[in-house]
Amino acid sequence: METTQPMWTIEALTQVAAQVLQQDYWGQPSRQAAELPNLRTVRYYTTLGLLDRPIMRGRVAYYTRRHLAQLVAIKRLQAEGLSLVEIQQRLYGLTDDALARVARLPESLDAPAETPPASARRRRRFWSALPAPPEATRTPAVQTWQVLTLAPGVELSLQLEQPLDPQAIAQIQRAATPLMRVLNELGVVSSENIHLEADRNGEAD
Repeated sequence: METTQPMWTIEALTQVAAQVLQQDYWGQPSRQAAELPNLRTVRYYTTLGLLDRPIMRGRVAYYTRRHLAQLVAIKRLQAEGLSLVEIQQRLYGLTDDALARVARLPESLDAPAETPPASARRRRRFWSALPAPPEATRTPAVQTWQVLTLAPGVELSLQLEQPLDPQAIAQIQRAATPLMRVLNELGVVSSENIHLEADRNGEAD
């Protein structure tokens, strides 16, 4: 028998993920990582390949239970101290069931997102108030990789302490135009792909 899986918009996805993370989740040890997923983190994880691309229905992007499992699993593994590179290696190739186990998804996801109970909020505030570790044992800032698409088949990988904003990404893509022309002369990319990418950058501005 064919079953229909739930689908959410990006806003609803972040709300359901926040609801799931009310259980057995104590926030992030690093202030550089958002405690709960938001629209920006969803798009950032998709750019990195940690999150599958959404399903498009016209101009609206929809996300499935697999996307939810990926998103919640990322936040749970971040809470354990794993970097995004380590998380990508851990989650790569996992089946839907395996992802759901890592994310500890409940069987039912029909209930709307609710405000965490006061006891849960108190627990999170308690842990966020822990004193800073001594300088001798403090770990270095977590660095992550951000992959920028310059043209189909051409990507730029950057190791950063925090993700670039859309304006900075667009600026880098525009600055890469001379490189794209050289690659076109060498037959690596087609001129059509360069024009398509230039059109996208113009729309982003």
